[in-house]
Amino acid sequence: MFSLWISGDDMLPERSELLSFLSELGVDTRFVSVTPGEVLINNLRFSRFSRRREELFRERFPDVDVVRSKVFQKICSRASRVLSSNLRPRSEVRIDAEGEMA
Repeated sequence: MFSLWISGDDMLPERSELLSFLSELGVDTRFVSVTPGEVLINNLRFSRFSRRREELFRERFPDVDVVRSKVFQKICSRASRVLSSNLRPRSEVRIDAEGEMA
């Protein structure tokens, strides 16, 4: 039923499966970051990831942690503001293999 990947000894659901289920719950996945074993909430207000939805998510995926960090949310908000002020429509952004902007 579930597609799984193996990360070390833990078996975790695929990213697409997590995002699909979050969408079914009514969570706006534009404001959620999914990493192996964690779901990070970028913007609590806009994501609509309520405590009730979190409970439903934990029932289905008990091994995946949900992180609600105010510091992480502030970092995401600031990064969004900086990017929106510096990028224009149809701008090309290139990032090399090491993560540096080219």
